[in-house]
Amino acid sequence: MTRKELIEEASSEAYAVMGTRPGKSRRRGQCQIRAAISVSMTPYCTTTEIGNAVERDRSSISHYTTNHHDNIEYWEGYKTIYKTVQPVISDILLTGIVHNQVRSIDERIKALEGTKELLLLELD
Repeated sequence: MTRKELIEEASSEAYAVMGTRPGKSRRRGQCQIRAAISVSMTPYCTTTEIGNAVERDRSSISHYTTNHHDNIEYWEGYKTIYKTVQPVISDILLTGIVHNQVRSIDERIKALEGTKELLLLELD
């Protein structure tokens, strides 16, 4: 699975857990879900990648991240939403990224083994 597909899957699953779909609505609940999903993705993704997943620009993602602690403390309902979507996103992205890294390492090992064999043949 590509990185983009992983990010889209994580976003879709988080929206599904919250019983909604991505969209440009400015309703409080939709904004809170969008912000919580965005902040949950920040350890794994760039602001541009997150923006594409939640249909916002990267400056909006930076805004969500900057205000996250205040949102948890003062924005009624946000903390619950964040605690609901964060594990879903972390599970999907962490697992997927690790699998992609392992696959990349395996491919590199195969290439190095091929190079080793060629070098050994040259020695003989």
